[in-house]
Amino acid sequence: MGDQVLTLDVGPTMLLSRLMDEIRFEEIINESLTWDQERCSLSPGTRIKALVLSILYEGNPLYKVKEFFERQDVELLFGPDTTADQFNDDALGRALDYLYEATPWKVYTPVALSALNRLGLALSLLHNDTSSFSIYGEYTPKAETSAETEPVLSVSRGDSKEHRPDLKQIVLGMAVTPERIPVLAKMEDGNTSDVKWNMEFIKKLREVLGDEDWSNLLYQADSALVTKENLDGLADHGLDFLSRLPDTFSLSD
Repeated sequence: MGDQVLTLDVGPTMLLSRLMDEIRFEEIINESLTWDQERCSLSPGTRIKALVLSILYEGNPLYKVKEFFERQDVELLFGPDTTADQFNDDALGRALDYLYEATPWKVYTPVALSALNRLGLALSLLHNDTSSFSIYGEYTPKAETSAETEPVLSVSRGDSKEHRPDLKQIVLGMAVTPERIPVLAKMEDGNTSDVKWNMEFIKKLREVLGDEDWSNLLYQADSALVTKENLDGLADHGLDFLSRLPDTFSLSD
């Protein structure tokens, strides 16, 4: 009987893996999460990296990731003695649980800032806005929540930017650089108004940005930002901003 030949489909995974290594993707996630280093055969950062690679390559659902890595050189991607079985859906689910407990948007921003630093891009301007996503069918959220986790989203009717006032929705708020790199993204309740969202978003942004980044930042948003209450909040946070004066101010004439 002749030797068996194992064919591996490398594709772009090695390039993507090296790019993620350059921005310290795994290290930043592992530093941000609370996990049992003695019991975990692979770190949550490694498993979330594997999940991202699988999504970028094929858009695989969770239960297909193990099958995907059976066709990859996992030792070349993740180190010696790593096997595709270590990326089964249960293991990936536990890594995502760790990520949820650490609050995903707080984990994402350090990764984005690391990418900006690697590219030599200064964080001097952020454009901020919201978009709504309509939800079809019935939705029953989990009732339980705790002080350590984010509140459960309220899927509800609001100002629909998809022009579907008949459907309930959720809202995505995002801050991007001029190079279109998202620095902070946060899902919000469906009835969240841009007026209220701006100041809540600024508070979250302040949590994840250091003093130097904050002092050099120009916050750009539409006229929903400019209310007396928000102007007071901007002054309290010492944040420079660029917007349009809305017609609710007589000075706009």
